[in-house]
Amino acid sequence: MAQRTVQEISGQPGKIAGAFVSPVGGQISLRVIDDHLRAQTKLAWGLETKEILIKCERIESVEVTDGRIWSLLWTGLGILLVATVWESVMLFGVIFIVAFFLIKQRWLIVYSGRQTLILFFKESEMANVRAFAQTLVAKQKRQMPPAAPPPRQDSSRNLEKKR
Repeated sequence: MAQRTVQEISGQPGKIAGAFVSPVGGQISLRVIDDHLRAQTKLAWGLETKEILIKCERIESVEVTDGRIWSLLWTGLGILLVATVWESVMLFGVIFIVAFFLIKQRWLIVYSGRQTLILFFKESEMANVRAFAQTLVAKQKRQMPPAAPPPRQDSSRNLEKKR
């Protein structure tokens, strides 16, 4: 079965905050061009526009993940702890906690030296994102130089025979 190649994907950009990955407003597109990965990011309201070119051989790893929005849980717990007097405010805390268990996010992370590219996507795009990740890894493998041959072990034996 032949693998499908996807050369470009787009979605919402993300940032790493401590141990958590969170989306930020805007648009990001990742595209494989020859032996480079091109990332174009435009944050919400045009506050920041960025274009990055990374050689495919410099890509360390590609990660496709889905997970919970941890800030919903922490916000809900914080509201519950603070609002022990007002029941109507406590309801908001419960809503945040329920949302934590119901909502999942999906994201792609490309690690490359100093750059970490994060792209959030919808569940319906999972097949395209996986195919893009496979295309990226295949390009990276093709760009890597061949391994050097192992050093010869018998060179000291040849010197002894010549003496």
